[in-house]
Amino acid sequence: MTGLRALVADVGGTKIDFAICDAPRGVLTSDRIAFERLTRVASAEQSSFESAVSTFLGGMRVDVAVLAVAGPVADGRSQLTNLPWLIDRRSIERQIGAPVDLLNDFAALGYAVPLLAGADLLSLASVPRRAGAPFAVIGAGTGLGQAVFVHRDGKLEVLAGEGGHADFAPRDELEVRLWRYLKAQHTRVSVERVLSGQGLAAVHAFLREDAAARGPSAPSQGPLVPAEVTRLALEPEGDPIAREALARWLAIYGAEAGNLALRVLPEAGLYIAGGIAQKLGARLSAGELMGAFLDKDPMREALRRIPVDVIMRPDASLIGAFARALVI
Repeated sequence: MTGLRALVADVGGTKIDFAICDAPRGVLTSDRIAFERLTRVASAEQSSFESAVSTFLGGMRVDVAVLAVAGPVADGRSQLTNLPWLIDRRSIERQIGAPVDLLNDFAALGYAVPLLAGADLLSLASVPRRAGAPFAVIGAGTGLGQAVFVHRDGKLEVLAGEGGHADFAPRDELEVRLWRYLKAQHTRVSVERVLSGQGLAAVHAFLREDAAARGPSAPSQGPLVPAEVTRLALEPEGDPIAREALARWLAIYGAEAGNLALRVLPEAGLYIAGGIAQKLGARLSAGELMGAFLDKDPMREALRRIPVDVIMRPDASLIGAFARALVI
């Protein structure tokens, strides 16, 4: 489609990315999509999503809008998981005077995957992709997203879900103690309680408390924010508990990615998304994540057949949203 001007947005619990994009000429690939007025705003600083849209557009007209939202979508509406907002497609259509499509943010990532180039990915397991097989996306950020994608009648079909809210399954005694630590704070322990930014901070806090209970008390320290845990873990002379927290968190990440892979056998690829993975980059190759991913006897060989890549494009959800705009 030519002449299409689209508003695209990635609406998360922490931030909202807005952009304007025009349909490029020729074959659609990630390097041919150019975003105009790419803008990031803090979600918590917005009075409402409608207000954020109005401020961004400033009266500009668009032909269509595709909104990738961090929450389940039903009948064109989404109650965001980590924000007190109900986003209604029809309300936004009236506001901007153009058709609006609302989809889960991980569904948008799926639409982006076929457009990504090798330079957009960091390979953790380089094996041949089986054409026509399912692929899956998992990503930890403010929460934990998961989605599966299948090809049907020549089209990509999204099997969106809320797998981040499934139960956390401890794998050893330390993780049993972690589960008990989190259970004392929450009515139930979903995997998102561990695999998210706040989950990383919680793992660090638990390990400090666990270490204090087993030996000399560590120096007094208040709870750390996730970015600080990561910084201390990556410093050459950093905090050993922070290093242990990051290593354990990555192992739990790999284990959950392996659980997703066993459920659908995504032999076209399993993609790890989200800002945390992008910031860690090559640290993901250290072994904890893929070691836990494969530690699923007797299914280890089945998992070895699955390509695993990290999506390194921070605008991947916007790319997928625009790809969706071209077909609605």
